[in-house]
Amino acid sequence: MKKTHNKKLRIAVLASNAVRIPPRPQDVPPNWSGAPERVAWQITEGLVKRGHAVSLYASGDALTHAKLVSIRQQASFNDQAVGLKHHKDWEFALASKCYQDAARWGFDVIHSHLPLVAGPLAGL
Repeated sequence: MKKTHNKKLRIAVLASNAVRIPPRPQDVPPNWSGAPERVAWQITEGLVKRGHAVSLYASGDALTHAKLVSIRQQASFNDQAVGLKHHKDWEFALASKCYQDAARWGFDVIHSHLPLVAGPLAGL
């Protein structure tokens, strides 16, 4: 009989700061799908249901059962002061926070949905 491993993991899910999670139609910029944000939300909620300690790094208006960690109160797309023009700057800051927290708290896994932003920070 195969043994199952029931270790509770500490997982960080690094999602977009541009679109609220889970996305609603009004949260998605023109010509975007919102699919990556929906997938990040589904993964996060599934991991929480399985009993893992999950921290979701996303906009402050995200809805989740995980611990929400953000650097902005609302998605940058919905903030006229940021919009799409500067949202990558905020995503770099969010990814940086995630990796700093990983060094501090020792996440077992970082599930990043921002490969072009998070990749250069992975060395942290």
